[in-house]
Amino acid sequence: MDVNNKTHINANGVVQPEKKEFNTSFVILGISPFSSKFTFDNILKIVQWAENNTSEYRLFIPDKPTIYSLKSLGYESKKAEKKASKQIRYLKNKCMSALKMVNRHTSQEEIIDYSFLENNERFCRRLNQIIGLYSKCEDFGNACDEFSKVFLESKSIIPSKAAIRYSSMYLVYELPIFICANEIFGTENASFMYPTCPKFVREILQNKLSLDMKVDQEFIEYSIRN
Repeated sequence: MDVNNKTHINANGVVQPEKKEFNTSFVILGISPFSSKFTFDNILKIVQWAENNTSEYRLFIPDKPTIYSLKSLGYESKKAEKKASKQIRYLKNKCMSALKMVNRHTSQEEIIDYSFLENNERFCRRLNQIIGLYSKCEDFGNACDEFSKVFLESKSIIPSKAAIRYSSMYLVYELPIFICANEIFGTENASFMYPTCPKFVREILQNKLSLDMKVDQEFIEYSIRN
């Protein structure tokens, strides 16, 4: 995994890691279903990098939000659930195999999904707060929907109101992990890592879009060198 030319995104702006020592004790690595980036070889590179560069890490698989994503693309509920379930199983198996190759034999403990998160009181509290903001705060709701609209249009979809809402729910369900991981996991130096940071999330992290809650973690973009 290439750890050069990464971008650290936080409330202080955008910092290139050449000017900042990589220093985080807890890293959450996003692993997306239906993404060609996350082949087994690439997941193994990600895990090997985490083993050598962090004190503690977890792989985050957005299983429940993926259903919203598929529904936004036009899948009916049952078909979306079936398709998501199959892909999530396949992705988890790849992750567990990669973890075992670095001697993480209790590999399921290193994987975060929503069956785990929905038993975390602090996650549920923040998620409910963000869902409430989406419904009641016009600025936040409109910003979320506009991001979803642009995303769907990039997929050559003419977005209906329902499709936009489903896509926004995908984002809303992930937001607590992007911005509240320190609180959720009881840590002080958490970072979320993914190849790209959505513009909408970047604006929240840089306090350009207020959520009326403490945002105290970084989002780190990275690339994988083959």
